[in-house]
Amino acid sequence: MRALLRQGVVALMIGVCTPAALAQAPSDILTIDTEAVFANSLFGVALERQIKQAAEALVAENNRIEAELIAEEQALTEQRPDLAPAEFRAKADAFDTRVQAIRAEQDAKARAVQMMDEEGRQRFIEELTPVLADIARQRNAVVVFERHEVFLSAESIDVTVEAISRVNERIGEDALDPLPETDAPADLPAPELPLLSPEPPRGE
Repeated sequence: MRALLRQGVVALMIGVCTPAALAQAPSDILTIDTEAVFANSLFGVALERQIKQAAEALVAENNRIEAELIAEEQALTEQRPDLAPAEFRAKADAFDTRVQAIRAEQDAKARAVQMMDEEGRQRFIEELTPVLADIARQRNAVVVFERHEVFLSAESIDVTVEAISRVNERIGEDALDPLPETDAPADLPAPELPLLSPEPPRGE
């Protein structure tokens, strides 16, 4: 799951692990698929759903804003022949300033949800780490490896399913903070908002 989970639990050391110890006691090794744990946990499912809802909300908001500004731009363009150059330039500058402010506002919303996503995943790591420590102690394991980093392993040493059950007891969907109505993920593109040229019409 993205680099955060792997950094948190790729190698969870419960004691001193040497190559000799690993060779003599293969049962002391456990594996886990942290991406699967997150994706199938109550918290992970709820967080992903929340992010998706936010993305869809911002898409709709961006489309609405874009349509409104395009209409406003068109109306101002149609007024251009009836306005003095200085008056039109002032209106065009005010319009462009507002467009830039709206774009900055939408970008800020995107960054806010990116932080919500990152903080949610970091919180999940913090809850998952002691779960893995408990599982390792109960099985007398000395190390837990990320399953995708292991070339070959037995299913019997994989604790993914157990970890999902255990972490659900610690943190569930009710642990999420309410999502602001207009937040959205940072990788969602900002709307292509129009910029009206303040150049005077030909012949002026």
